[in-house]
Amino acid sequence: MNHVVADTNIVLDVVVFEEERCHAMREALQADRLRLWATSHMRDELERVLDYPAIAKRRVARGLNPTQVLAIYDGWVDVCPTAPKVRYTCKDPDDQCFLDLAAQQQCPLVSKDAAVLAMARRMATLGVEVSACWDPVASPSLCKFPPGLATLRQRKRNGDGTVVDEVELHICTKHARGNVRMACARFVQQRVVPGLGFVRFGCT
Repeated sequence: MNHVVADTNIVLDVVVFEEERCHAMREALQADRLRLWATSHMRDELERVLDYPAIAKRRVARGLNPTQVLAIYDGWVDVCPTAPKVRYTCKDPDDQCFLDLAAQQQCPLVSKDAAVLAMARRMATLGVEVSACWDPVASPSLCKFPPGLATLRQRKRNGDGTVVDEVELHICTKHARGNVRMACARFVQQRVVPGLGFVRFGCT
């Protein structure tokens, strides 16, 4: 099963606000193709903010009460214990728990919070992809190439005294149609290889 960690604002966008940019994520959650990792603390935070005036107004407009929102959320969540803190510290202490859990579970973290997005490069070195919107094509766990479709080859070289990691995507000729090439190229362009930080990709 594919999992992500989503911060409270993203959960609100998916469940309460039904933001268009979160449509793919909502659809995957509803179809049980995607689930959320979360802690009891994260659920408590969601429950607390549901009665904030601005949020409550939109929630009521959709005909949802807090119990209904939490029931939807609980149906999409696999609960985890609180994760140990990673070596990087978020400027917003309220968001630290999301970074920690994503690192522990080795899964993508979805957040539109500027403080979290600013951690993307550092979290990449821990194998965590941080993004403002979940993308099923860019998600390595959902974009598995059929045998013989493509192979990834990694190499390292020195540049300006530093090590540059590169990955090449090789697509078999018989699968080199436009749509396949585009999907594969998009996958590798956005993928972060765990432990290597940001990687340059080439598509051949």
